[in-house]
Amino acid sequence: MFAALFFLALAAAGPGPAPAGKRATPAQKGGLTFDVVLEEVDLAGNTVTARAYCHVIPPSGSAGGAVYRGSAPPGARLARYERLPVMPSAGLRDKRLRPGERVTLRLGTPKSGALVVIDVERHSGFERVGMDWLDAQPAKEGPLTPP
Repeated sequence: MFAALFFLALAAAGPGPAPAGKRATPAQKGGLTFDVVLEEVDLAGNTVTARAYCHVIPPSGSAGGAVYRGSAPPGARLARYERLPVMPSAGLRDKRLRPGERVTLRLGTPKSGALVVIDVERHSGFERVGMDWLDAQPAKEGPLTPP
């Protein structure tokens, strides 16, 4: 679970705070965001269970990596996040979310220090499904590296 959060955190870096007098966009609210497909919404316990929408195979050595969206490569399992606590300010009851729905979860750490869901946004727009390639690290210069 933490490996998936690490790679998703790399992609979640957004712009800085909103200018004075303007409302912050979702990318400027802060926290870690990632796309998931809801599996269970527990209103009594204020928790959600979800499965990751992306699967990342990181680059290794001179071999590049891949990012799968909407599916996983053969033999791989998408990360599952069970019973993530949701802050009351996220308005889980008002949003009427259903299992199978694609949403963006925003995680943060309030003063208590625990990792919690601070916002849930319904996915609106087109879904990107497919695969992207990640470039491998450039070779370090050394005695065997061609000029």
